[in-house]
Amino acid sequence: MKYDSIEKLESKYGNSFYVLNISSFENNVKDLLQAFRKYYSFTNIGYSYKTNYIPYLCKKADGLNAYAEIVSELELRIAQSINVNPQKIIYNGPEKSVESLEFCLINGSKVNVDNNYELGNIVKIANKHANRNFEIGIRFNIDLKDNFFSRFGYDVNSENFRNALNIINSTKNLNISGVHFHSGRPDRSIASYLNRLNNLIAIAKNELGSYDIKYINIGGGFYGRMDENMKSQFDGIITSFEEYGQAIATRMREEFPKGDIELILEPGVALTVDVLHYIAKIYDVRNIQAKNIAICSGSFFNVKPSGHSKNLTVRVIKKNNNNPVDNIYQVVGYTCLENDILCENFTGTLEAGDYLKFKNVGAYTIVFTPPFIKLAPPIIAFDNGEEIVVRQKETFEDIFRSYFTNH
Repeated sequence: MKYDSIEKLESKYGNSFYVLNISSFENNVKDLLQAFRKYYSFTNIGYSYKTNYIPYLCKKADGLNAYAEIVSELELRIAQSINVNPQKIIYNGPEKSVESLEFCLINGSKVNVDNNYELGNIVKIANKHANRNFEIGIRFNIDLKDNFFSRFGYDVNSENFRNALNIINSTKNLNISGVHFHSGRPDRSIASYLNRLNNLIAIAKNELGSYDIKYINIGGGFYGRMDENMKSQFDGIITSFEEYGQAIATRMREEFPKGDIELILEPGVALTVDVLHYIAKIYDVRNIQAKNIAICSGSFFNVKPSGHSKNLTVRVIKKNNNNPVDNIYQVVGYTCLENDILCENFTGTLEAGDYLKFKNVGAYTIVFTPPFIKLAPPIIAFDNGEEIVVRQKETFEDIFRSYFTNH
């Protein structure tokens, strides 16, 4: 994007906003799916709403025949608002409301159970609708011997899991149809995913051999597409879609040569990280204690609210090109927090009036950003050359309509 193009956008939307590239998202979905289906055709994607729940993006995922992978009643409402077929919903998460569980179970969604409290509610729903049969998946907690502890799911070796099986077996209209595993562990290697898959296969065949297992869901966490700057900040090899697909889907084909068990992936970061960029404007540059400080109209809440340590790739769109001397800058935000740093040790030339384009901000930004100091900026999508406002700039009324001010 050129300076005058961004300046025109600023005149309409303000001095900070997100730019959503729809074609990149569509390509990510298609390419990841193709990488797996090349080796195991019965593979499907569940788009992780929690990673980025912009409804326009969720609707695009639905149009590409992806499941809606949700973890809350909030996300169920999003799926309902864009008319997702309930049978294309995967319901995960450790705390599901009874109302949302009942809707998903009755309408044929894939519900993966995390704990016995939730299972108890499912049994009540099954008993309430005794003339109907229900299927559920089980989320498992698997020790992958990688020194990472997860708090989610059932430990297959635990008494808790045995109790769950007894509860399910004693409920005549309730059956197990799937196995599920997802973990936010840092190891995203092929070896780690094969370990997850092999464990799920063993559970499906050994622990749940008497059930009609229809799907194996290996969760998400896959690497997405990134430039060399981002790659250099990760340890180990950055696995491509093709490499994931060849290894994981080939293993599925070896185990299920008939191709009759569905392989489900739940990517979020891999599909969204490179589809959203953030534009902010520098309004002051100063030197404090021999350090160059560039203050911009954005905040670290807008680009990395999770507080990760990675330095995002930043491109400068300059107002003038009359100062070619490079310096090292700390790019800071509009809040009153000392740690509001968008980019540490940026090397280049920065002046008031320049724009900054932060790349790779598609994952866990929109969903994490709080209404702190300033209101959330708008999101502008570019879809087949068309400029579309998919979220307007937040207003005072948006935030405070739920508060009572007359006490």
